[in-house]
Amino acid sequence: MTAPSQTSLSLPAHAAASVFVRTTSRLRATIAFPISGSVRVYLMDQQECERFLHDITRKNVFLRIRRDSDFYYRRIKALAGHTVVEVTLPGLPKEVLPQATVVADAAEQLLLLTESLVTRRAAFHRVLGVALHPIDQIGFVRSADRMTLRSTTRPGTAQSQVALSSALARRFLKSGFPSLFEACAGATSLARRLRLAASWLVESRCEPRFDAAVVKSSIALESLLIFSERESLARSLSERMAFLISTDASTRAEVCRTLKRFYDVRSGVVHGGRRRRGATDDILDGVDRLIILALLKIAANRGLFSTEEELQAWLDDERWKAPSELEQPFAASVVGSALNLAATGVA
Repeated sequence: MTAPSQTSLSLPAHAAASVFVRTTSRLRATIAFPISGSVRVYLMDQQECERFLHDITRKNVFLRIRRDSDFYYRRIKALAGHTVVEVTLPGLPKEVLPQATVVADAAEQLLLLTESLVTRRAAFHRVLGVALHPIDQIGFVRSADRMTLRSTTRPGTAQSQVALSSALARRFLKSGFPSLFEACAGATSLARRLRLAASWLVESRCEPRFDAAVVKSSIALESLLIFSERESLARSLSERMAFLISTDASTRAEVCRTLKRFYDVRSGVVHGGRRRRGATDDILDGVDRLIILALLKIAANRGLFSTEEELQAWLDDERWKAPSELEQPFAASVVGSALNLAATGVA
């Protein structure tokens, strides 16, 4: 697998670097995938774990002597057999830990969103083993005289993981996710906005309850494109998503209609009412894909809006002028597929 181009997280050769490694419960790597010059996701097999330990104990005499009696030695050994995200950053461990954690979380979330771009919600849940009842439930009832007994069992769903395969890695590279990762890994307010939206969207994709997932996707949308508490949500979001997604008038109109239908469903969920009735996973699948495309579009055009203030100004200006041509890292057919999905999700 060819590595993507170096990002702002890539290290100069002379930098004194610390290496952060953490396990991921939602990914199962079948390949070693370098997301950037300083971040990779791979299976820490026994051989890799021994190499990691040897590299540390070669200079750390206390660890070499204590071995299994040392807490850190045992923790490293426990990594064997798990998929891990590895982040290399310049600085001492205590200095890099907060940023490395942010970067590792972003890497995992964007790989899950890459899978979500082509996988329907129900299938995504099957892959991850997501269910309303993730563990076995045992129920028991007895009568007052202790003579009548009844028991019920509700089996849980086995936990599973999304396979980080060559196909997923190619989709990540082809669809513009390296630019989105680079944008999310920054320390700007726009980077935080992108990370927050991506995080809520992943939470929605992993949420088994439809109503809760609608709310979480709504939060993802608002985290990305709402800049003031006084704004009208449905109108502002439908227009801004349309401006980002396409320059074609008919496509923009359909995006607007889709977002307004989605916010009708959201209103029914939050406030109660008939608007919730008839809504299915399809509208969530369609809107979630549109949110992913909006994230990718913003990241691909950071030269045009590198701050959230510039993004807001561009979105406001777009209402009053001819459509601006933006760099589009994905095929137009992906937009059509998302809109078609959403259209079938509301009766």
